[in-house]
Amino acid sequence: MFPASPAKAVRVNATVTANLRIIQRESCMNHTLFAFSSHHSRGVPNGRQDALSVFAGKTGFFFLRDRFGYLNAFSPYRVYEPCEEFPVSTSVKTLADIMDGRAEELLARSGAEGRRLSLFVSGGVDSTAMTVAFLKAADGNFENLAVVYTKYSEQENPEFFELLKRMPGLTLKKVQPSRGLDDAQEEAMRDGYAVTGWCADQLFGSQINQDMPDMYFRDWRGFISTSEAVEQFEEAFAHYGMPIQNFGEFAWFTNFSCKYDFVKYTDVMIYGRVTGRMIPFYDTADFNSWSVSNFDRLHRYPQHEPEHYKRELKEYIYAFDGNRNYLEGKGKNPSWRMCDASDGEYAQTYPVIAIAMESPSEVRVVRSGEYFIPSCNESVRRRDMSMKLALLRSYLKNGGE
Repeated sequence: MFPASPAKAVRVNATVTANLRIIQRESCMNHTLFAFSSHHSRGVPNGRQDALSVFAGKTGFFFLRDRFGYLNAFSPYRVYEPCEEFPVSTSVKTLADIMDGRAEELLARSGAEGRRLSLFVSGGVDSTAMTVAFLKAADGNFENLAVVYTKYSEQENPEFFELLKRMPGLTLKKVQPSRGLDDAQEEAMRDGYAVTGWCADQLFGSQINQDMPDMYFRDWRGFISTSEAVEQFEEAFAHYGMPIQNFGEFAWFTNFSCKYDFVKYTDVMIYGRVTGRMIPFYDTADFNSWSVSNFDRLHRYPQHEPEHYKRELKEYIYAFDGNRNYLEGKGKNPSWRMCDASDGEYAQTYPVIAIAMESPSEVRVVRSGEYFIPSCNESVRRRDMSMKLALLRSYLKNGGE
């Protein structure tokens, strides 16, 4: 069902680390870490007090690399370099213009290469806005477009899918959730591209703000609390010229600078696929600059309030479909939900993968190899234990002592 380690993968001098308390070795300093997936275990890794480790322990999000480089200097681990330049804050492009231009660019690429674009649409704001951009750019010529969705996509935005079904020539492919989605992605990438709404969350805010709405306007320093980590974050904010004050802004920054890689390379990190044919729609320099340039406006209102949630993207959708209920009432859902027990054999998530990377194209995969029913706590426990053992074996195999 799931691909083996990709042919392009190489054995690298790297290690993956986690909050296991079985990996507490200073020799980690001799390895290179790009990114890491352990499905959000909690606790401060190795008892470290650096900014990235403390944040991972507070939230359970293990992204141990600042893609812009500054926070990496405080990490006990060597991380993949080079890093990106922090986006300029002088963009005057509108979000609508960037959306339109991105869709036009990808349609032109697919046409030139003779490859179809398969849009994976959850019904949530990110993938719906992305689909609108492609519908506008295609202008009725849907030869190179397909929309892939599940029953949950229709449940989340039924009016939009009714609109899609009335568009002649547009290929709609309804698939089973979870493992069915994985099969559809594999098929889409054989001779085309799979396009997702990934990286939009990193532009607008963070899931953490949804989970802790009362924290939004509080001082972020109280959340981090550890003086060493607070000082490191403050240095980074000053270095990047970002006036981070409250927790909502802080959560955006960590999402934008640190979690971004995890999301951008989800296809590599979760499935071990190194194809170059999974495209996060919102991963461009223009989108990044727009987010930084509109920092003060984007964080004026908490994102957990439906009327404010990704308002700019919803206005883009509204200009196309006129659905005011979606504009005013659509908030955050676990949009691309995997499934529930009623889906039978498909009611299983993918096996979580830990990866060691020298770069996004040089990957060695370690997988737990377990599927599990989301509601089954025992299956989750077994999955976590097998992941810990896989990580330990990986560490030892790569020179850990």
